Amino acid sequence: MVETIDNAVTSLKSKLLKLQKKFSVTMTFVSKAKWFEYGKKSNKFFLNLNKSRQNQKLINTIQNDEKVCVGQDEVSVH
Repeated sequence: MVETIDNAVTSLKSKLLKLQKKFSVTMTFVSKAKWFEYGKKSNKFFLNLNKSRQNQKLINTIQNDEKVCVGQDEVSVH
């Protein structure tokens, strides 16, 4: 009788540990998904900084002998 109770307790403890591990894995996944969805996003400062750097890399004016090309469309043609 005592052995059956001990076996039942051991079995229940094992099941409990498995459920706790499964719950832990599920909650880890949910928290990562929430962070991805609601976590920090790029704010206006960093977006403007990126835009500024992009504008610095573009050639807006180019001179070919006497002709001056202004604007991205004209510069890319020459």
